[in-house]
This record gives sequence, C-alpha cells and structure tokens, in this order.
Amino acid sequence: MRYLTNNATDPHFNMAFDEAVMEWLPLGEPVFYLWQNRPAVIIGLNQSAYGEVNLPYLEEHGIVLARRVTGGGAVYHDLGNLNYSIVGRTADMDADLPHYLSLVRDALHSLGVPAEVSGRNDIMVEGRKCSGYAKRLFRDRMMIHGTLMFDVDLEVLTRALSVPGSKLSAAGVASVRSRVCNLSDYLPGWTLADFRAALKDFLAATPVWLTESAGWEEMGETPAVRQRTACAELSPRSDGVSTVSSRRPVSQKGEVALPEGFLDMVEQLAQKKFRTWEWIYGQSPATDFCVRRKFPSCGTIEARYSVRHGLLADVRFSGDFLGALPLDAPLPEGCPAAGKTLAEALNGTRYTPEAITAVLTPLPVSRYFDGLTPEALIALFF
Repeated sequence: MRYLTNNATDPHFNMAFDEAVMEWLPLGEPVFYLWQNRPAVIIGLNQSAYGEVNLPYLEEHGIVLARRVTGGGAVYHDLGNLNYSIVGRTADMDADLPHYLSLVRDALHSLGVPAEVSGRNDIMVEGRKCSGYAKRLFRDRMMIHGTLMFDVDLEVLTRALSVPGSKLSAAGVASVRSRVCNLSDYLPGWTLADFRAALKDFLAATPVWLTESAGWEEMGETPAVRQRTACAELSPRSDGVSTVSSRRPVSQKGEVALPEGFLDMVEQLAQKKFRTWEWIYGQSPATDFCVRRKFPSCGTIEARYSVRHGLLADVRFSGDFLGALPLDAPLPEGCPAAGKTLAEALNGTRYTPEAITAVLTPLPVSRYFDGLTPEALIALFF
C-alpha cells in the first residue's frame, strides 16, 4: 500500500488534512499516512464538548480541543500517541473491510504484541485498550482512522477526559471509558520513532485489491487539485462509483506526492472550519447542567441550564438564598436587558466566560442575590 506524508502536529490542521484527503485528493487506490498531535483532546463528530471534556483542565494546561469528522468517543492525544489514517474508494475498501480493520492488529502481532480487536472499535492488549478507530463514508470514498497509544501520559489523559461532576446529562454519543495501556509496555527498548517506522514498513508492504470499473483513474494520472483563494470555493469530488467489473491485486509501494498547493488548501480549511468556535463548540448537541453552591452573603443558589449549539438556554435559578427582588421580577429600566428576568437575559448567550461576563456585569445581580457580585454568579456556570 502506498502512503502520504503528514508531519504536522497541529490538531486542527490534522483534522483538516483528513477531510481534505478524503474529499479532494485524487485517489486510484487506498493509501495510508501516519501522524501525531501535540497535546489535544479530540471529540467525535456527534459529541458535546461540554459533556465529554474537562474544559477548565484543558485551558489551564494548554491542551487543544478539536472536533473530528468521524463519530465515536473523545480521545486524548500527545506526542506519545501515533495516529493512522487509511483512505480509498469505498468499492475497494468495503469489499475487504475486515482486512482493513484488522491491519493494525496484524501489525502489532508482527511485533510480538498480543493485540485483539474487541467490541465495536477497540484494539485491546491483555484486556486493556491501546487503540480505537472510527470510519467515515463520503460519496465514493471511505476513511478509517485511529489512535495507537505508545507512550501517552496516562495521568493527563485521565484528568482531561474526566467530566466535572456538575454535568447532569449530555445528548449525543458518550465516550466509553476503558482501562488503557501503552504499547511501550510490550515493546521494551523501543522508541516511538522505532514503532512508527515498523508500522509504516508493515502497512507499506501490504498489498491491496482494486475494483476495476469504467472511468478508472490510476494513481498519479489524475489532474492536480487546483489551488483556490478560499476553502469556500473548493468543491468536493462528485464522481460516483461505476459498476464493478472485476478486482485485481496491486502491490505498489512508495510515497504519493501531494499535488501542488494541497497543503495550503488544508491550512485554509483548518482556519475556516476546524479552528472555529462554531465547529468545535457550536456543533455540540444539547447538554444539561445543574450546579449548586453556597455563598456566604445570600445562601445556596442552584443553577440549571442547557447548552444548545454552544448557547445558553432554559436558565433557571432556585435555592434558599435571600434577595430583595424575586427571580420573576423584570430587570429595571436602564439595564441592557430591561423587561427580562435575570435568567431570560442569559438565554441565547454564547457559553463562554467572556460572553456571560459581558451580559451579567452591568446587571444588578446583588438585588436578586444579597451581596453577590456578577463575578461570583459567573463562577457558578464554570
């Protein structure tokens, strides 16, 4: 099997690289590439950023949050983790899907690691998870990509994926927490560079079977992908899969050169999509929270609220607190949200400390909760 080279460690760029290879790169046969991320949590396409990740811990430790284009659960990456992607035409890969899904297991077997495929998408070693993978279809293309934990910081992994206890429930796909292990435990004396080279050699030596059909394009004979000025102008491939007539084995090896301008397009896609708040947070399904805290000045306040597409909704306050105004009293004239209740003023606000601060700071919070500052109420949400 032939391969691409991606040496980037920017998680958002690498999410864009996966999508660009799948949707734009001319391919005549399945290819693979190995890649790494600097410390990051990668959530699945259908997951809530608020319900799956310890966001305060990520911010405090400079860990990047990214959303990928495939489903499944949240994973932690650092430079002790090695990732792989295999992309090709659906007609080629679907016919041999068990083969492609077991390639990494077979590679580990070749190194003497007793790995087994388990459950829906895990690779286990002696009952502990070392890898998980996900799959995506796009038009006539298929992608399988996954992680391989070689020497990951397991303490950071645990903290980054430990959701604060205030979460009530999250819609979407919840991560399945498993006992995990590092492959370095089974490969004493190996470095990650050694492991990467061995995996690359194994995959490169793997032959693939191709389905032949009308309109077949051999690798390297397709037109170069054109560079555009903005990703919004880029159109995905629209050609469908023709009727299959036969299949043939191909054992070509070596690197596939990326078309001129391809990496520039990937960077544009990363900037316009994968680094944006709208993609990382706004894509989240509804997540419900309940937080309770006792304040010396007024008593206990309980805040219940939902986050929908990254915006506050259904904010409700309750508790044994004291205040001059009842919660259903509208904000007085002269306030930015005059006529609304305090809870109504928060609905529709982007769920970030900065946005909530901007809403609450000019409001008379202490009239509803005796002696409470806007800053103290803001802390209740985070």
